[in-house]
Amino acid sequence: MGSSRGYIAPLLQTIPLLYEIDDDSDEVDTTLSFRREISPACTPVKILMSNDWRFGVAMVQPQNNWGDEDPIGTIILFSTPKGCQGHNEDNDISRVTTWQCTNVKMWAGSHFSYRNLLWQVDGVPIATDQERERTTNDTPRIYKVPATLFLNDEEDGFRLTWFSEYNLSSLKDGDFPISSPVLTAAVLPSSPIVSFEASWERFDSDRLDGSRILPIGKEPVGICVLSEAYLHVELVLRDVLSKREKMEKEMPTEFFYNLVSVTNGGRVAELIIVFIRTTRPGSLGLFVEVDLYTGQYQEENWVKSIHIRHPSALRLWGNTLALNRRMKSLRVGPYALDRDHMMDWSRLCSEMDRGFDPDENDDFVPTFWDGYVDGQGTMASRKPPKMISYSTLYPDCDFITNKSVADFKPVVSLQGKYSSTDLVYS
Repeated sequence: MGSSRGYIAPLLQTIPLLYEIDDDSDEVDTTLSFRREISPACTPVKILMSNDWRFGVAMVQPQNNWGDEDPIGTIILFSTPKGCQGHNEDNDISRVTTWQCTNVKMWAGSHFSYRNLLWQVDGVPIATDQERERTTNDTPRIYKVPATLFLNDEEDGFRLTWFSEYNLSSLKDGDFPISSPVLTAAVLPSSPIVSFEASWERFDSDRLDGSRILPIGKEPVGICVLSEAYLHVELVLRDVLSKREKMEKEMPTEFFYNLVSVTNGGRVAELIIVFIRTTRPGSLGLFVEVDLYTGQYQEENWVKSIHIRHPSALRLWGNTLALNRRMKSLRVGPYALDRDHMMDWSRLCSEMDRGFDPDENDDFVPTFWDGYVDGQGTMASRKPPKMISYSTLYPDCDFITNKSVADFKPVVSLQGKYSSTDLVYS
């Protein structure tokens, strides 16, 4: 690969983080209450990679950037050299584009995994500037284009971002049958639960050293933010309760939620919402599907627990319900034998040290699990044949952190789930 700067190795790229930080400044930001000197070795970074390794999301949380108890950080969307191929109209291989959203709440750390935040989808809803200003449930334009959907948990809902290697000017109206609802018993909320907005800031940088390039190019290189919306989970719960007789008084002071799955090519999000009851002891949980294009929703089923009355227990219960629901839908582990199991199998799920499970096919084989499920003795005394990786439950996302750097514990090897190369340190 040639350029005005000479040869550029095709797989080398620097991804800049925290552009707003001035390394030469010792001043204190009075708004966020943190010093501008931030050590990379002490700054937690979590990276969500699309399973084709074309795009990624970096979530940066400086430990001295926590003004209150709320986890605040910066999110960076980026493409890899693989994601930059074929869509750079200027053929400028020395320039790459990233997108940054600063001072955002990041609540996914309270869930069981970050892997359920990134999904490969088949379409993108895009609202015009005029549609963004409306407060009605009007349906945006739908474009049938392969894209990636990232959902950031911001405590009362998810910020939805659709991005792709295609830019807006290259899109053509799709043929999604919006008039045909995918939810058979869809409910139109009293006020919109999905609102379209824009908050991402674009940066162009030098591909090799990450230095910022001004002015930015005409079109983004590699990754383009196509659309952004906000799914107001709190409004979903309020609308559900307001429409059910005798449940208006159950409006909770404490509630939590988690994303179970994204289905129908990226159009429908399945959520679990749990809350402590205000009129009776215990807690309730609601599984609900939301059409991200139309803003309509559909209740699936309710669950209850008379024992859960504390917020910490409520959060754990919501995570357990989400995990079992996902395992059941995929027929994974004991659910490969019987998807109507009433037991909690979430204890069999974990994050693998290497990031994925090379033997994940065994998770779907009924005979592999029947000895464990139908064996002798109590369940607590039985040893499961294996653990189930979160990468099996959420295959669209690879998950990477810099924890080994921060903990001064180097990893022995590095390998991607779909990579034929294994980097081994010896």
